[in-house]
Amino acid sequence: MRDAHTALAFGKPLQIQEFDCDVEPLTEADFIEEGIETIDQNFFGRFTRQHILYAINIWRLHQSGIPR
Repeated sequence: MRDAHTALAFGKPLQIQEFDCDVEPLTEADFIEEGIETIDQNFFGRFTRQHILYAINIWRLHQSGIPR
């Protein structure tokens, strides 16, 4: 996904082709980590469901824009 955003920003072709990767779509379960309660929230901020939904939906937007 970052490759596509960088390519778009600089007007360059994609370096990573979709057929080169076999990655399943993101789900909310992918963001669950053990030990997250020990992270200093004053320094890093709070991680909320909104962050998860943003990442999942930006991936969906990316996928919908790839020519097939």
